[in-house]
Amino acid sequence: MQTEEEAEQVVEDLPAPSAPKKKAKGSHIPKEIRELMNSFPRKVRVLSIRGVRRLVLQIYMDKVDNDQIHDEANHERLPMAQFIGEFMYHKYGLHTLTDYHLT
Repeated sequence: MQTEEEAEQVVEDLPAPSAPKKKAKGSHIPKEIRELMNSFPRKVRVLSIRGVRRLVLQIYMDKVDNDQIHDEANHERLPMAQFIGEFMYHKYGLHTLTDYHLT
């Protein structure tokens, strides 16, 4: 059997317990989009297949138009992730709504 002193020594030799690691907020969102966001919504919203197709088509059509405007003005084209952030901001008008719909 261990004496109290031996038991205390064993406890002192053990490393301190570490706190459980928390997941980074918004880690489920792609890094390129997460960097453009101001906040992360609490609830996950899922679009229907039809809604996703419409949204993707609208984004691509607007991206083509935006690229043509930038090309005519001899400006650099926006990367797709940045364009999507701006597209959503123009669509919803508020950063919080934009962030909600980006996830």
